[in-house]
Amino acid sequence: MRSIRIHKALLFTLGSLVGTTAAIAQTIIPAGFGAMSVNQPSRETAVLTGVLNSTGGQNPTVKIRWGDEDRGTAVTPSTAWDNEETISTNQAAGTFSTTITIPNLEKVYYFRAIASNSGGTVVSRSLGVLLPSAPVGVANLQGRWDFDSENANDSSGTGRHGTAKKLFSPSEVSSMNLWLDAADASTITHSSNAVSQWNDKSGNSKHATQSTADNKPSTNTATQNGLNVIDFTGDFLVSSININRSTMADLSIFVVFASKSTTGEGSLFGSDNGGWDRLATLNFDANSVAKWGVSNAGGTTPFESTRTPDTDYHILSIILDTGVTNGSSVSLDGASSTDFTEAAGNAGTNTTAIGALSPSGNYPMSAYLSEIIFAGSTVSDSERQKIEGYLAHKWGLAGSLASSHPYKLGTPISSGSPSFIAD
Repeated sequence: MRSIRIHKALLFTLGSLVGTTAAIAQTIIPAGFGAMSVNQPSRETAVLTGVLNSTGGQNPTVKIRWGDEDRGTAVTPSTAWDNEETISTNQAAGTFSTTITIPNLEKVYYFRAIASNSGGTVVSRSLGVLLPSAPVGVANLQGRWDFDSENANDSSGTGRHGTAKKLFSPSEVSSMNLWLDAADASTITHSSNAVSQWNDKSGNSKHATQSTADNKPSTNTATQNGLNVIDFTGDFLVSSININRSTMADLSIFVVFASKSTTGEGSLFGSDNGGWDRLATLNFDANSVAKWGVSNAGGTTPFESTRTPDTDYHILSIILDTGVTNGSSVSLDGASSTDFTEAAGNAGTNTTAIGALSPSGNYPMSAYLSEIIFAGSTVSDSERQKIEGYLAHKWGLAGSLASSHPYKLGTPISSGSPSFIAD
């Protein structure tokens, strides 16, 4: 009898184990996701891809949610995703994907996967990110230039290779003698903003200096187009460049400036008793009417502008050619040059005042000076226009250029052999 009872007990125990095993085998849990990824086979489309690592014991319904904002891992977010694509209602383990049409190539898109089975619903922790790329895979692509190989070659296969050129720089000006640039802080020596030296960027070391404290102009006190300018309020600097006729018969001067007053007489540049001792920007005519002008050592003013002086920023171009009787010109804001006749002058000092009539500081002009370029030759009209275009776009004065100016709408590029510029 005892052996029979033991046998029954064993049968009961084995039966219980079989039932328990069956119950465990039938338990369903939520599915599990792997990484999300994306590729863009064409300009307008993208393939969003995910990985189902495990089904959880029952093939789930899998969808991909996507939009221009990530709504997180909540099954029911407070704000719904922009789009939801059903991939399969019976998804096996492995990869899955959907192809979407990209609504806007300028936006970034985000996507996650969601899976549902009887064990529950889960959203992928992995977030996919789509950064649209406009030219990729375009069937009728006409050209593509990335400038990563120090050239402007077309990588689309259509052979439309370009030529990369650098922008024009004053360093290309023929016979460059002096170049002062207030926007370049490395060229300005000052103490508490009082300027003692403004370095020449031409390579000729014709630096403009001032050792007298009361005559030093100021820096870091005013700007034009977001760039620093030098503030002259009855102050002046002196450069070793010589603009008198005996040493520099032909001369081209370009300056970006703004007068601080429309009354009084003052000069931007001067050289004692030189052929052009007074390159004035504001003086009086016989009727005591203020005019923009250029006058000479003889006291005459062969050029006077018909424009009334103001306190706006201007580009002044002065071309002096002693070899031509009536061939010198002055241009204000790139307007058509006005010819005038030069008068003979005497030899003068070997220095030039910047901001005054002479190196002794008489007739100073209260003004803001942005950039100054001196060349020991008469530049051509095309070169003059390039310099004016460079200055106009740098200092925010393109709007003041004449509508017919060749660089009204764009900065001039370098002349000579093209040169690629790295980023």
